Amino acid sequence: MCQKCVDAVRKYYPNLPKEDWARLLWGATAFPMGDAKQIEEQLAELIENTDGSLEGALAYADKQMDVAMLEGKE
Repeated sequence: MCQKCVDAVRKYYPNLPKEDWARLLWGATAFPMGDAKQIEEQLAELIENTDGSLEGALAYADKQMDVAMLEGKE
């Protein structure tokens, strides 16, 4: 896993257990396709727009994906 991505998880989700880091990155960010800057920006957006939990981040990311998919159909 990219060290800068791990550092970003630690920065924005300091209380998230290590065993949940991959789930957060894979489920709520562009990881592994995005670069470290993009991943950090997404983690900052997640913290800003959720309650800071893993579940909140995953739900927010799912909602954003739904919106993007609907916009693509118009």
